Amino acid sequence: MKTPNVTLRASTGSAAPLRLASLLLAALPTSIGWAQSSVPAIFVANNGNLEGSVSSLTIAPDGSLAFRQKLVLGSVPSLQFFDPGLNAYSISISPDGRWLAVSHATASTTVERISVLEVLPDAGIALAFVFDTPDSPLDVEWVDDGLLAVTRTSTNTANNVLLYTIDPEEGQAALSDSAVSGGFNSWIAVHPSRELLFTQESSSNTVRSFVVEGSSLTQTSTAFNGSVYPLGLGVSPDGTRIYSGGGISAGGKMISGWTIDAALGVLTPIPGSPWISPGQSPKQVAVSGDGSYAYVGHGTDATIRGFAIAPDGALVDIGVMFDVGFQGSLGEIAISGDLLFATDRDTIFDGQRGVYSFTIGVDGSLNQNGPLVDTQGISPNSIAIWRPAPGDPADLDGNGTVDGADLGLLLAAWGTGGPGDLDGNGIVDGADLGLLLAAWQ
Repeated sequence: MKTPNVTLRASTGSAAPLRLASLLLAALPTSIGWAQSSVPAIFVANNGNLEGSVSSLTIAPDGSLAFRQKLVLGSVPSLQFFDPGLNAYSISISPDGRWLAVSHATASTTVERISVLEVLPDAGIALAFVFDTPDSPLDVEWVDDGLLAVTRTSTNTANNVLLYTIDPEEGQAALSDSAVSGGFNSWIAVHPSRELLFTQESSSNTVRSFVVEGSSLTQTSTAFNGSVYPLGLGVSPDGTRIYSGGGISAGGKMISGWTIDAALGVLTPIPGSPWISPGQSPKQVAVSGDGSYAYVGHGTDATIRGFAIAPDGALVDIGVMFDVGFQGSLGEIAISGDLLFATDRDTIFDGQRGVYSFTIGVDGSLNQNGPLVDTQGISPNSIAIWRPAPGDPADLDGNGTVDGADLGLLLAAWGTGGPGDLDGNGIVDGADLGLLLAAWQ
């Protein structure tokens, strides 16, 4: 597309830029598609049994957080009532950053709800559509932009990992495959290649590997973990290793790890596994973006503890610790690059609730970025992170081209400090319009 033939003239008032904006907006197609957020953001599932919701928070350049929006998916006045949108438990963002999937772990014993949300360019969120899945979806993970993996978790029947093909634009979801995942399965981990996924079962202490081919699943291996539960699976960013916490099993201090065969996902125990954590009840492991450190969330003492990853994959305690608070107050942790986020879901004992942000130091230290930020939702738990790839700042929708869609987003934010403030003066105005037109492709 050629650059619009527009001449910018100085004006003593604000009417000229606004008239120009109106003319340009009228020349655009009547429908401009949204894309992912143009700003870094996190999205948090708030697991309340009186209100289920998702909160979005933007990430500043220094790593600190700012509350953006809360979207209520279901609410009731008391526990005597029911709404399928309660208990927003797990959340995942599609690889292209356009969609969020949220699982609901409510009191239903037959089917539960999956909510699919649209991510807006300013990190806002809107409900796209909902669909039902068998009870109970304790985890949900995007495999690719059109494929969603969901657990069917049960204490009295076989558990499954379900694969849905998703068309968010049309508001459609169809079950494409179901694979048995053994006993109690509450977690799915997707390999960076998007061709493998892993599930755990804490009833038989195993981790299972599946190959994803098209829209189907094939189990390729089962790794037995002795007397240690495998909880909160975390895959290293290079896809070579996977780790898990052991919860209260085997003395309540164990962390396990395996190497991953990239072709079939076959797991081999890392030498020395399991390792002993100084914390109580390790429940989740996440690996730093450079693969140098692993961070373990603990349930009983609500701490996050750091471990160096040795060349062979073994974990070595480095003495890094952050105490979230009272027992059970730590929700989940999530890492993107050198940023670690953690939810604090306690409001009963210390009144603390929200999300912490940390920068991971070169020595593995956790350096807090600003204060705890309230999600304004009940019991924040799971976290999805979006950090757009660096590009032209005028490419507001992140599609790699500065075009009419970006112009539409800038004009929609005219006069505000939203997306489109390219010169950083706090307001979207004629100067920003000139910068966008100069970058037109």
